[in-house]
Amino acid sequence: MSHSPIKAFRKGEVLYLAMPSSKGGYYIVAAALNKKTNTLFIGHDCPAIRHNKQCWHVKAAVEAFKEWRWWEVDENTKVVSIQKPLVLLPELELIELPGGGKTYDHDHDFAGNIKNRTG
Repeated sequence: MSHSPIKAFRKGEVLYLAMPSSKGGYYIVAAALNKKTNTLFIGHDCPAIRHNKQCWHVKAAVEAFKEWRWWEVDENTKVVSIQKPLVLLPELELIELPGGGKTYDHDHDFAGNIKNRTG
């Protein structure tokens, strides 16, 4: 499977990511930090999250948010994943993340390690 770059956008302090789908196209993932509770909310809508399973989109979004706003996220930040269909809107600003240019695919997990595949 080919690698696809993650495109990053922002609106205020919310990070939006266009992440590749294994079926083609992209999933839109949003990451927003509630500073009062130190909770990072990751919203998107993929088959895994619809079935309450872990997916690489959440891990990648957490890491991207940490790159983007490194001074706001620490080891005590709680991550909450929520199912929320999202679309890119014209008012979103295309940005480059500090660690920019990363690519991911579905045969590799977020750290770049080969996954065990079944099926």
